[in-house]
Amino acid sequence: MDLSRAKTILIIVFLALNSILVHQLYLKQKGNNDYTALMEAEIQEVRELLNSQMIYLNEEIPIETPELPFLNAERILSNSLEIRSNMLVNDEDIVISIDPGEGISYRWINNDAMQAKAYNIENGAADFVKQYLYKGKNYTLHQERLQNNTGQIVYLQQFNGYPIFGLSATANVENNRVVNWQQNIVAVITAEDTARPILAAATALRSLPSKLEERPATIERIWLGYYNRSMESDSWLVPPVWGITLANGEQFYINAFTGELEGLQEQN
Repeated sequence: MDLSRAKTILIIVFLALNSILVHQLYLKQKGNNDYTALMEAEIQEVRELLNSQMIYLNEEIPIETPELPFLNAERILSNSLEIRSNMLVNDEDIVISIDPGEGISYRWINNDAMQAKAYNIENGAADFVKQYLYKGKNYTLHQERLQNNTGQIVYLQQFNGYPIFGLSATANVENNRVVNWQQNIVAVITAEDTARPILAAATALRSLPSKLEERPATIERIWLGYYNRSMESDSWLVPPVWGITLANGEQFYINAFTGELEGLQEQN
């Protein structure tokens, strides 16, 4: 496909999504009954579209469309002393390594310390991150990938209850005990002053069939959050997205303002 034709297609798609968004906003302002009827019809139509493409739903399509702002992210450059002072559990046997490009890594100083002190996730996987992670109170449990009590637990930084995909921490678990853990970019998050209308989840899902290569596929979860692009700068904008998790573990992030795919599908 030549560049001119590709640009034309993108413009048409953008205008179509924009017109849908304007209509949604109009009905939302006109009255909840009209808006709910529109969304129910849109959801049913999208269900039929996905089924025709062998994409199945194990999750209800959300109906809410709150107005959301862009977020501003500013990278935190910390030293080990500051990190320890912002952890509820400040144990000298925890070795902290800092890589400006990769984030923060944590491990026990030796096997004896790990055997004696490693966190048992039977006490609550969600609580681990709040106790043993730098600014852990800002993180929420995202996924548990465990088989026979061994594997990984993934956490996401959050803002006002919305997860920020891409700002994550991972705990490596062996026999229900966290043996080491990592935290990628740590950022201070603030919201821009202006909130904007977002696309409904059903509308965003219309673009999914063109992104999926393998069929059949099953959608296990649809949730609203933000997507952190991989950035080398010290500050950047973070857009709202609809996060879509498939049964095979793949995840897609669809920009809730534009309907475009953010980045590549990921496994975490």
